[in-house]
Amino acid sequence: MSADSLNISTEIKLKIENSSDKSVVVSSDDFSVDGYSINASLHTDVAAGKAANDSITVLDSYLKDNGLSGDSIKEAEFILKIFDSNNYNEIDSDTVKISLR
Repeated sequence: MSADSLNISTEIKLKIENSSDKSVVVSSDDFSVDGYSINASLHTDVAAGKAANDSITVLDSYLKDNGLSGDSIKEAEFILKIFDSNNYNEIDSDTVKISLR
């Protein structure tokens, strides 16, 4: 997790591996931090058989609105959605829970 130089957002870094034979788009949904639902953003393309390093980005103002900060996050939970890049049909989705401390 790191805050950018302007302290506008906090990022939760992910490595996404695509072991399928299809190129996919990966996004996050229903994101929560320490039990608070918060808007967050992840949208990345991963070619077939490749990996991508990307981040879920959360605006620090959203964290502050819930009494949180990027340095205090203990747990994040979200749904990871995977779509076929060619037709955007959903291939898979799963709930992910990450402990950060």
